[in-house]
Amino acid sequence: MPKGKIKKSEKVKRVITGKPHVRIGKNGVTPGVIREIHTRLKREGVIKVKVMKSLKRAGADIKEIAHEVASKVNADVIDIRGNVFVIAKSKLNMKLHERG
Repeated sequence: MPKGKIKKSEKVKRVITGKPHVRIGKNGVTPGVIREIHTRLKREGVIKVKVMKSLKRAGADIKEIAHEVASKVNADVIDIRGNVFVIAKSKLNMKLHERG
């Protein structure tokens, strides 16, 4: 299966349609935000992150932020829509590949 064409599990679908777990504000990707995302990702496996409009207005690129966060917490970007992205632990992503 090509990269980016992951068959989404039920948990991923629930996260995509649910509320964000973490919000990134005007201060951007701070060490505190990374710690919170890492903690939530460790507990949940898949999380949704919302980038607040104040940061986007400052010229931030959501795709760059998503990939920066994912690389810092050893995760994979699953979905990006508007100001929101979903990331999953790399191990869980591997399981999704195996199921597909």
